[in-house]
Amino acid sequence: MSSAAANTKTDKEHIQALYKRISELENEGTVQELRDQLEQLTVQLLSPQKRTAKVKEPAPYDGKRDELRGFLTQVRIYHKRIGLTDDSERVLDASAYLKGDALEWFEPIARDYLENSEEH
Repeated sequence: MSSAAANTKTDKEHIQALYKRISELENEGTVQELRDQLEQLTVQLLSPQKRTAKVKEPAPYDGKRDELRGFLTQVRIYHKRIGLTDDSERVLDASAYLKGDALEWFEPIARDYLENSEEH
């Protein structure tokens, strides 16, 4: 075998070895990506999860005196669950559940507040 033929064979082997190494490096990159993803998923699974149960809105209130305490309790629970802490916002939100006589009584107060308040 001539030296040129031997060099060609050696070059081919060298090229094949390089392709093999490229493939190994690509696989190592894939394995590292999979390890990174596994680590992220593990962190997510082990982190405490905040439950996000659906919060039931208060039933509408029509002004009946014997139902007021129950309505106010429902509103307070609702505001606590949704994290509403500003008193003005709480009052405005609660007023959205008024109907009938209760709404008729509160509507002028709400209108005055909305028209004259600097915070809205």
